[in-house]
Amino acid sequence: MVTAIYVLPLTAILVFLVLRVISIRRAEQISLGDAGNSKLQRACRAHGNFVEMVPYILILMLVMELQHMPAWALHIYGVILVAARMAHAWGVLVGKGGMKGRVYGTIVTALLLISGAVGAFCLALF
Repeated sequence: MVTAIYVLPLTAILVFLVLRVISIRRAEQISLGDAGNSKLQRACRAHGNFVEMVPYILILMLVMELQHMPAWALHIYGVILVAARMAHAWGVLVGKGGMKGRVYGTIVTALLLISGAVGAFCLALF
């Protein structure tokens, strides 16, 4: 199952993002909210955006796989997904200096959502 291969690297990114939030909370002694701390705000948004997007995209990927999309196409989709989410997370975490990573990650993620939905729909029809 191709989709399962991409769960590990995406989970690793998620764990990194969670640990980043925890580490900043501990260092800054902020237990709830962000207390206006921009570093914590960026870490929370990088984590939040990841959990808002990745599960849905993985569901689309799995649906396409179950509808017999070729493995090579699913691998391309998965590699692009991992790269886009890494770029987005990096861009958000570093702030202004990572704007290109954030922008490219966002654009590619949106394209993955659209192409995944269209792909799943077309595979269901044919």
